[in-house]
Amino acid sequence: MQYVFLDSNLFLQCRPLEDLDWERIAEKEDVTLLVPSAVLTELDKHKADGNSRRAQRARRAIKFLDSLLEAPDDTVTIRKAPIKVIAQFAPEASGEISSSNDDSILSEVEEMARKLGNSAVSLITHDTNLKVKAKRKNLRFFSVPDEWLLPPEPDDREKRLKRMEEEIALLKKQTPNMAIALSENNEIEIVVPNYEPLAPSTIDRLIEAMTSKFPEKTDFSPSSREQFLSTERLGMFRLRMPTTEEVAKYHQEEYPEWKRRLREALERLHLKLRFRDSTADVSLLVANRGTVPGEHVHIAIRVGNGLLNITPKYFDKQVKGLFVVPRAPNPPEPRESNFLDRIGTMDEIRPYRTPNMPETPIHRERDEFYLKAGENADTEWVWACETMRHGIQPQEFSFKVCTNVQSQPTGGQMTVEVSAENLPQAAVATFLIRILDAPANTERAANEWLGLNAS
Repeated sequence: MQYVFLDSNLFLQCRPLEDLDWERIAEKEDVTLLVPSAVLTELDKHKADGNSRRAQRARRAIKFLDSLLEAPDDTVTIRKAPIKVIAQFAPEASGEISSSNDDSILSEVEEMARKLGNSAVSLITHDTNLKVKAKRKNLRFFSVPDEWLLPPEPDDREKRLKRMEEEIALLKKQTPNMAIALSENNEIEIVVPNYEPLAPSTIDRLIEAMTSKFPEKTDFSPSSREQFLSTERLGMFRLRMPTTEEVAKYHQEEYPEWKRRLREALERLHLKLRFRDSTADVSLLVANRGTVPGEHVHIAIRVGNGLLNITPKYFDKQVKGLFVVPRAPNPPEPRESNFLDRIGTMDEIRPYRTPNMPETPIHRERDEFYLKAGENADTEWVWACETMRHGIQPQEFSFKVCTNVQSQPTGGQMTVEVSAENLPQAAVATFLIRILDAPANTERAANEWLGLNAS
């Protein structure tokens, strides 16, 4: 059996006695914890110190010591395994009682050590002065392990900070709480095909293939039937042959202009292909997880230099416009003349114009988001609504992020900032945009675009 005298700091600064690993002191022997009289005096003094942690711990210790008084043999079992640990009041030392609590404790330890042997009796304390005195008297003692100690009590500054944090947490409960995320990964990845400009010789070959597909008409001489209809047909309608001016315009302006526009389109085709294929579909989720709706909410979406935001609808419209193949001009053909030819000009017929109608105002629901910046490619958008409800499914914003083919960025980021009139601080999230290169064949894409068989 090991007899261990407890200093007051075992009650005031350490975890509960039953939670301490006493076997690290007594190894495999059972332990009797002894509470000296001086510790009782000190605990009684601290229990009246208001509502501090020390006072609360002292009152809890006094309650434990009261259970010792109520026990039949003044003994309370602290733990039964892995070693048995009991607690008792320490026997008072004989002789004159010291006025110093430290000296009083050491007297009790010293007297029991004389009776039972120094190896069976020890003192455990966190008080350095008491350990020094015990060493001078050749008494066994143990320092309180750091693992046994409670975290230090916060000072006045820490308490004020804690109160402020609690007040802020309370305010946050009364304000919107905006959560921002992407529907899938927290990164945006854009694969950029490496389309190179077409070589001049390749452009020449493609134009030659297109002129073979849509050859320039050279023979405008009328057939015998056309000649007959143009001169002999009676009645209101007759066949009119192409004029010399129409044929000259076709040869000198329209067909050369078509070839010029075709060449220009092929020279810029690699840029159009990069724009079309260098995009990432983004689905942004914004939710109000607070307890109140957000008032006059703005969701700003920004991308870095060299990147663009664009709506799928506008993107499809842009791509459709970019990839229109220049149409070969229709050669002038014989056509039936009618009464309009006879009155000379269309200017004599005034078109009917509908009266100007005022635009119908668009009614929006209070919780409906609309794009303030307009549906055009830009680096910053702002979605807005009057009221963003809370406790519902996240609001989804779908758009595309694409590269600006003129700058060809190597990477960047997208920043989302959600603000509201009743939100003390805007919620901000940043998502990395990665740019990955991929091989691409511009000539093959050109053949597909023009409807030619790749050679």
